[in-house]
Amino acid sequence: MTDFRDSDRCIIDDVNMANILFQRIESFLPKTCDGYHLVGLNERLRFLRYDPGQKFEPHMEDRQIVKTEVLLPNAEDRDKLVFILLNVFTPKECQDWIELTEQRGYNPAKVNVGYGREKLMTDFRDSDRCIIDDVNMANILFQRIESFLPKTCNGYHLVGLNERLRFLRYGPGQKFEPHMDGVYAREDGSGEKSMLTVQLYLNEGYKGGETTFIHHTASSKNVPCVPRTGMVLIFSHHIVHEGSKLIKGRKYTVRTDVMYRPS
Repeated sequence: MTDFRDSDRCIIDDVNMANILFQRIESFLPKTCDGYHLVGLNERLRFLRYDPGQKFEPHMEDRQIVKTEVLLPNAEDRDKLVFILLNVFTPKECQDWIELTEQRGYNPAKVNVGYGREKLMTDFRDSDRCIIDDVNMANILFQRIESFLPKTCNGYHLVGLNERLRFLRYGPGQKFEPHMDGVYAREDGSGEKSMLTVQLYLNEGYKGGETTFIHHTASSKNVPCVPRTGMVLIFSHHIVHEGSKLIKGRKYTVRTDVMYRPS
């Protein structure tokens, strides 16, 4: 991804070198962090070399991303994958994507009714959508979350994200009723298909608009995930969820898929 990062790197795994650095900076480091205690430095030292014109575009280090598990409301779903990643994108990056899509324009979001067909069903889904097919944008997102994704799934191996990015915009009163996400399969003979949903939240501060996992019989047992700017929610396609009604403000998200290929 030389358009995103084009410097050179030399990786050296050396405990002694890492310890020398740790001794110099230890007294300045916090002794605890988020309930964990300080032990030292990672012995993997990544030496970076930049020549004129080379750069590394805005990003966050993996260590800054915080993973949180989500307990689903239905016992039979609890072996299915679902988790939250915080701090995947900066507020500035999210705002840039919002502005890009507003320039491109939004249209009423349709509902997938199978066999590649979509239908406008505003009583079921009435938000707006901007579709952008962009391999580079999908790769930037993949690079941020790859280390948290399962390398294999149902006998398939991880290959990347679907480059079709579906930007969603919700206004007051808009919602997406309970549903499960459909599987996307490429038609190029590779056997590649989607297994997991990726939902990136581009803003916060509105009322309502949670992504809510639905209990079979008791709405009081539903599990809402409250969006935060730059947060990513990842879950199996086969879990019933809704885009809860937005009460106040405006909500922006990006929806795509994690793709796997037969091993």
